[in-house]
Amino acid sequence: RRHPVFNESLLTPYHEPPPHCREKRPVAKMIGGAEEWEVEEIVKEQNVGRGKQYLVKWKGWPHSENTWEPSRHLTHAKEVLRDWQRKQSN
Repeated sequence: RRHPVFNESLLTPYHEPPPHCREKRPVAKMIGGAEEWEVEEIVKEQNVGRGKQYLVKWKGWPHSENTWEPSRHLTHAKEVLRDWQRKQSN
């Protein structure tokens, strides 16, 4: 065989969940003409090149949606970043 094969009898139709069961995602705020989501907390940090990146937990989003962000992307989350830095220095 030259390509993957999948048995189509294993497929089932998709059924959309009822409205009361759907997760509601937060809406981004427009700041300076760009969409910004609120930072809930910083989970980890790592050194990348000469700078740092922070693993960000976004408010209203599950942990599976956390993303690594450079500090320059966290200009509207200065207090959260300061809290993280204080926590790391203790």
